[in-house]
Amino acid sequence: VSGSLLLGAPGDCVPVQPFGYYTPSQAQLDYVTANIFSNNEIDQIVRFGNVQGPLFDLPAGPVAMAFGFDKFDLYGEDNVDGLTEAGLSSGNPRLSTSGGYVSEDAYFEVQVPLVSDTFLAEELRVEFAARQSEFDSFDGDNVERVSLYWKPIEDLTIRGTDSTSYRAPTISNLFFGGGGGFPTYIDVCEQNYVALQDAATQAALTANCAAFAGLDTSTWATANNQILQLVVGNPELVPEAGTSMTYGFVYQPSFKFIEEYNVAIAADYFELEVGNAVVTSGVQNTLLQCYVNADPTFCGRISRPVGGDVVSVETAYLNSNSLDHYEGYDVSATADFSDLPFVGGDLRVQLQWTHLVENTTVDSTGISDDYVGQCYDGGESCYNRDRSTGLFTWSKGDWTVNWVTRFMSGISAPEDALDFFGAADGGVNPYTGAALP
Repeated sequence: VSGSLLLGAPGDCVPVQPFGYYTPSQAQLDYVTANIFSNNEIDQIVRFGNVQGPLFDLPAGPVAMAFGFDKFDLYGEDNVDGLTEAGLSSGNPRLSTSGGYVSEDAYFEVQVPLVSDTFLAEELRVEFAARQSEFDSFDGDNVERVSLYWKPIEDLTIRGTDSTSYRAPTISNLFFGGGGGFPTYIDVCEQNYVALQDAATQAALTANCAAFAGLDTSTWATANNQILQLVVGNPELVPEAGTSMTYGFVYQPSFKFIEEYNVAIAADYFELEVGNAVVTSGVQNTLLQCYVNADPTFCGRISRPVGGDVVSVETAYLNSNSLDHYEGYDVSATADFSDLPFVGGDLRVQLQWTHLVENTTVDSTGISDDYVGQCYDGGESCYNRDRSTGLFTWSKGDWTVNWVTRFMSGISAPEDALDFFGAADGGVNPYTGAALP
């Protein structure tokens, strides 16, 4: 170095000695430190009214009804310092932001007992509920729910519900200024990836990677498969809408030797369909939309020097233009054990297991592959077929101890990742050096 200042005019720089033992001056501290702040505020004003009670009596019991209204004023803001907004702090960059909306709801519920205290019908009742929602920022809608409860014997309840659903975006979905993590990704401009595509996609990648990133797809190889992802809000979101059907049973045995443990076993089948689902655009999808479809909106969300690796990708919340279908089973069991031998105290055991049967997407191109047991989007989205949780709570006097254990069924590496890393040719994991399966 010639001795001239590399950055700034003479007098701007306050040299700091990072080695040895000494106390830096205030001027030195001021030059290398900054006040970083983040102020978050969420305001919610709730007004509500409710009337409930019995309407009249039937032979099986009273008909109960409830109706009412509620109004929510939601507002949130997130204010950060200038360095964070400029991406010059040690944390993830994000912008100061604020926003909110007002919702007004009216609802009605009724419970009708049909049969009680008869053979194979200790209780049989039907419930109906409806809600109308209106918003100042997007269209409102109404939802309905019909439920049937049948208790053939005292220990067993059989239940079923058919309903529609409606979920408004959160203020974070709408106005979030940014945040994220460091996911792994596959660079779609890389030679290994391009070679696996069809001729039309190869031609698009070759042209667009050269135009937008200054890369030659016949030779380019990324040096980094983990990048910064920033998720930001989208004020143009609309509410989700869907349907659901569930049915199952709850068994609470009351016979001798079991009743004292408060054993309860429940099993339910569920089938859900969700439209306009709020999702993120995704790192991998953003890269594909830019370098395959030459979409300037998505290209503008990619930070990448010409001829270099991707530095960061900004992803936004958006409404899926497809219909998502979920199907599976939920099973749970609970039991209480009092006055344990040797250690004393009480133990509560809670077990829960979910088994996914199907997770597909229906859009203009048809029905997608079943996502269950697979990963997509370069590993960003994974769907285990089985998930289970065990919660064990022991309590004695002033002491409480919790132990939680979880299990998720295995998922094989996606074919596109195996092909990309050359698994078919004896490839290795680029992070561990181990041979790929």
